[in-house]
Amino acid sequence: MIVKFAKRRESPRDWLKGTWECRDLDAPMLYCVRPTPNKIEILTLDKISFDIRKATRVVWNGQSLRFELYWPETKYRTRHVFTPINASEMRHECTCRNAWTKDTDASQQNANVSKGRRLTKISKLKTKLIGTWTADYSPLTYQINRSRGEKFDITVTSGWKGVFYRVSNQEWDDKALSFDVVGQRSGWRFRVRLIPISGRRLIMEETEWDTLENLGWNE
Repeated sequence: MIVKFAKRRESPRDWLKGTWECRDLDAPMLYCVRPTPNKIEILTLDKISFDIRKATRVVWNGQSLRFELYWPETKYRTRHVFTPINASEMRHECTCRNAWTKDTDASQQNANVSKGRRLTKISKLKTKLIGTWTADYSPLTYQINRSRGEKFDITVTSGWKGVFYRVSNQEWDDKALSFDVVGQRSGWRFRVRLIPISGRRLIMEETEWDTLENLGWNE
């Protein structure tokens, strides 16, 4: 008698295994994912600097894989969500949450805007956003000015190439300002949320989405 054993059906967790690379953008990062019976290990490789980093706070919820990456030398932190579609394709969401500072030359704009005006709590928060914002780790600069009505006049440029980005879909939720940023030529899109802390500091959350493809796995 011949006994046939049913082949175990692959689950989305099995699809995670491999070396993943962004399909649509010229991104420098490779993600090496190795599921084991008890845990999931993730290593990242920067193809430019050859920096290798191990992911922390790795959690699989049955549908998506969540983890964090941290660079202590710059205090740069990113949160990631992998949602596998099949063994060769995966959706990727990346959010970085870091502190930005206002340029000294632009800090006087707050005083000029609020001078002679009695501001509400929300108006004070909005006023804190006005100025030129930069961060050591990012080539982007955000120039925020008040415009007529409830919207802000926002200009986003890249210091590396002098490229301007298009800003749309502004939203204010009484605590933070959110908007979309789109590359004029590349079409690269991400969502920004600015949370003012003081007149000189804010927390910026940048979220972008892309599709990863599996390059395979070598034991």
